[in-house]
Amino acid sequence: MTIAIGLLCDGGKTAIMISDREISQPAVPNLGYFYRNQATKYRKINKTSMAVFSGPIDSEVLNHHVILDGISASEVAVNLSKSYIEIRKSKIENFILIPLGIESLSKYLQEKTMQPTISIEILKQVQNYQLSCEFLICSYDESGTHLFHVANPGSYFCYDESGYRSIGIGAFIADSAFAYHKYTRDIKYDDAIKIGIEAKKRSEILLGVGIDTDIWKIDKSGISEIIPPDTTK
Repeated sequence: MTIAIGLLCDGGKTAIMISDREISQPAVPNLGYFYRNQATKYRKINKTSMAVFSGPIDSEVLNHHVILDGISASEVAVNLSKSYIEIRKSKIENFILIPLGIESLSKYLQEKTMQPTISIEILKQVQNYQLSCEFLICSYDESGTHLFHVANPGSYFCYDESGYRSIGIGAFIADSAFAYHKYTRDIKYDDAIKIGIEAKKRSEILLGVGIDTDIWKIDKSGISEIIPPDTTK
């Protein structure tokens, strides 16, 4: 749920991340989600990299690997992708396999001692298991700023060419603003901020997207929080 936006601007010298503060948390099983206001959704990964979440925050993904300063943006994305895959695998074992007396996913795949129909059903559950969170990464390295999206089952995608990416329930509405303005990574910082806020405001018509806005700037000097400009003037 919610909305999170990543932007590259100034020819790739600067990155911007924008999000609301609506945190989706699992409610009673099969009854959807409830929302909690006034909670920031970002995690600083190192001095020049940060992530913003959509969906239930699973801090295990970011805490699973220690990510050092000075590594490339792609290495940051690869490390977080690996964390996502390993945490997802652990949850599959805890919630699907261990209750059936199966110690691990790798052992099950090697042995496959159950009846074929049961094995097929288990494999379907494994393949369809959702970690239920995704996140954007903005990172600066020697080549400039970079934008990645990590999602189930741990796949990661680079959006350096388009210069923007939105995730969450409001993503398709937010993207309409970028399409309207013909957004590219060459857009200047001040204009990028305005377009990004416009995109976030558009998405607020949807239930689950909050009205509060957090903005961060990432460049060679590091990560800084930006006070949202007053758009009512």
